[in-house]
Amino acid sequence: MVNKINFSTENLQNVFAVRDYNEFSQLMFDTGMNREKVSKDEANDKIREIMFNILGTDKYSTKKEIRRAFRRHKDEVFEVIEETVENLLVSGWGDNPFFNEFVEIRNMNDGDTNEFYVPDDSVITISELSGNHHDID
Repeated sequence: MVNKINFSTENLQNVFAVRDYNEFSQLMFDTGMNREKVSKDEANDKIREIMFNILGTDKYSTKKEIRRAFRRHKDEVFEVIEETVENLLVSGWGDNPFFNEFVEIRNMNDGDTNEFYVPDDSVITISELSGNHHDID
């Protein structure tokens, strides 16, 4: 996991001044991988509490208030989960035999090359995930 995060906003710096980001990131990772160190309900409550702090809301806020807060703080929410999601993608799927049998991951940031070898005349489907959104080319 990540040693030290320099958050881009004062809001995030304040939220994680009283909490350990690495513990929070590990909690999200473990929850995503179904590794129960705490119950799912307890993990979800802790994650939700910190997300509410980032948004400046609480569990009593209306859906409308939360939606507005999310629009204001969406970059901060992504910044907080970005490291965990990246780690989950890199290490999390590696333990899944079904995934490993059918998917080959290439990450140019890790030094991989964009070359594929197919031993026969099979058709190979390659998708590219674009940078800052979820379009697949």
